[in-house]
Amino acid sequence: MDRMEIPTDPAPNGYFSNPYEDLRDKTLAKLKEFCGDQDGWTIMSSTKADIITSKKQIPGDPSSIPLVKGQGALKGITPYQFYSVVALPGARQLWDDGFQQGTTVRRYSRRTFKFYSIQKGAFLVQPRDFVGFQEAIIEDDGTIYFFQASVPEDENTGPVKGRTRATLTISGWCIKPVHDGIDVTYVVKVNPNGSLPTALVKIVVTELPDVVRTAFAWCKGAGLMCHIKEIAIQSVVRDEIYDHTQRELYRLMLIGKAGDEFDIAVDDKVRYKKGYTLTIKGEAQGDIEATESRDNVHIKIGVAADGKKFELVIQTV
Repeated sequence: MDRMEIPTDPAPNGYFSNPYEDLRDKTLAKLKEFCGDQDGWTIMSSTKADIITSKKQIPGDPSSIPLVKGQGALKGITPYQFYSVVALPGARQLWDDGFQQGTTVRRYSRRTFKFYSIQKGAFLVQPRDFVGFQEAIIEDDGTIYFFQASVPEDENTGPVKGRTRATLTISGWCIKPVHDGIDVTYVVKVNPNGSLPTALVKIVVTELPDVVRTAFAWCKGAGLMCHIKEIAIQSVVRDEIYDHTQRELYRLMLIGKAGDEFDIAVDDKVRYKKGYTLTIKGEAQGDIEATESRDNVHIKIGVAADGKKFELVIQTV
C-alpha cells in the first residue's frame, strides 16, 4: 500500500476487545527480567549526567543484534509525570531525533492500544515503520512498566511503500519512584530488517538507549505534558494527542460517564507559562463543567453527557 490508513477515532464506540493479552503478559515478564538483570551486560557509555548505557546478547538468540539498556535517575518528577512524556508520540518527536511519527490504530483500554509508528530514514536508508501493541502497568508502589512489541500484519496494516517494516521484540520503560524523583531503565531489542550492513545495524541499535538522556534533558528544559492525574477514571479515553506545532495542543477525546470527575495537570510554570486556552468540543460540550486553577483543570461530567463523545483541547494562548 502507498500509505497507512489511520482511523480518526481509535475507540468510536468504546474500547475494543484486546486480542494481545498473551503478548502483554510475555512482554511484561521480559521487561521485568531485563530491567532487574545485572549479569552479562557490557557498558557502552557513562555520562556526566549519570546515564549508563549497556548491551548484552540474549542467550539462544541467533541474531547478532544485542539487547540494549539505558539507565539513569531524574529528580523533581514523579513516575506518572515522566510516563506522560514518554507515552505521548507527539512529545517523543521532540526528544527522540530518530522518531518521526506515532499514531493510535485501535484502543483496548485507557493505556492499552495498537499503534503505528515511523522511525526516520537516513542517506540511502529507508525509514523503518512498526505495527505494535503497547500497554502501561502501574503497580501499587507507583512503579510504571510501559512496554511495546510488534504484532502480525493484517489486511489494514500491511507493508507501506517507501518504508521497511521493522520487528520490535521489546521496547520498555521501568519507571520507579524514589524519595526525590525517579529511577529509570529503558530496554530495547529491535531488528531493522531490510538490506543493511551488519556493522551499521549494530551502530544504530546501540545508540537507541541514549534517549534516556535526551528525555531527561527535555523534561528539565521544556516542562511536563498535560495528563489526567487520576490513575483510574470511569469515562472512556478514545485518544490522547499532543502536537507541538499547533500551539502546543493537548487533545483528550472521551466518551463521558455521568458523574465522573477528574483533574488534568497543566504545566503553567514552563510549558504554558504564557497562559493557555481550554476548549470543550463535541455533542456533550454543554454538559461538561470545567474549573481552572493553578496547574490544574478539574472536569465534572454531567448526567446528560453520559455515553456522549466530546473533546478537551488545551493550547498556548
